Amino acid sequence: MLMRILSSAIGLIILFAILLTDKPILYFATAVVGVMGLKEFYDAMKQKSNPLSKTGLIFGAVYILLIEKFNLYEGNFVILLLIMFLAVFIVIIINHKEHNITDASITITGFFYVCVLLSYVPLVRNLPDGQFYVWLIFIVAWGSDTGAYLVGLTLGKAKLCPDISPKKTIAGAVGGLLFSIIFVLIYMSILIKYYDMNINNHIGMALLIGTLGSIISQIGDLAASVIKRYTEIKDFGEIMPGHGGILDRFDSILFVAPFIYYITTLIIL
Repeated sequence: MLMRILSSAIGLIILFAILLTDKPILYFATAVVGVMGLKEFYDAMKQKSNPLSKTGLIFGAVYILLIEKFNLYEGNFVILLLIMFLAVFIVIIINHKEHNITDASITITGFFYVCVLLSYVPLVRNLPDGQFYVWLIFIVAWGSDTGAYLVGLTLGKAKLCPDISPKKTIAGAVGGLLFSIIFVLIYMSILIKYYDMNINNHIGMALLIGTLGSIISQIGDLAASVIKRYTEIKDFGEIMPGHGGILDRFDSILFVAPFIYYITTLIIL
């Protein structure tokens, strides 16, 4: 437990430092985390297949580092994706005895699952007042995780998805939802009071973001559990003592980041 708390504290310090810096450092840090997480995904999948790890890692890093040029709304992203498809199939054609269409599919899936979803962190940061809204990603995801853990530990009896994640409970899921709402409400109140932010109906927004965000966060957590169950591994890695690998800590963030981006652009801004 002590190691888990210590690694969390160190991680938060690093996170604060990165999110408060300028865009090039944020892109680089996101690319590093993305490549590490994608490597964990490919290493896990090697238990069942033979993904094109080097090809996927190269495209993942390029995409995040040049996120402004490969914006999801721009044609350049489609061009990058088409080049990636071409490169993947060239590799499996040349190495058809070692790789097959399943390997190609997993390679591309990993790119989307880790790098594209993670890229929404700098995309949120780049929005007007994004230096404030980007924290909602982590407040929702980790608030939900904390609530699910604490409530599930004390009150959890009925299992949520025992075949996928035996420790998760219905009470924990509800606790995660409540914690997420409370944390978002507190954060929005701080923004309004101390930073003079104009957030219309912030209580309703906190309910909406906290509720949907927690549900999406828990789906992301369960998605990672499905992958680990399929590949028969306990954790994606050991880089974070007490937490496992990058994907073990960022599994819910991957799903929450796009949600915060779109709800911010469509409703708040």
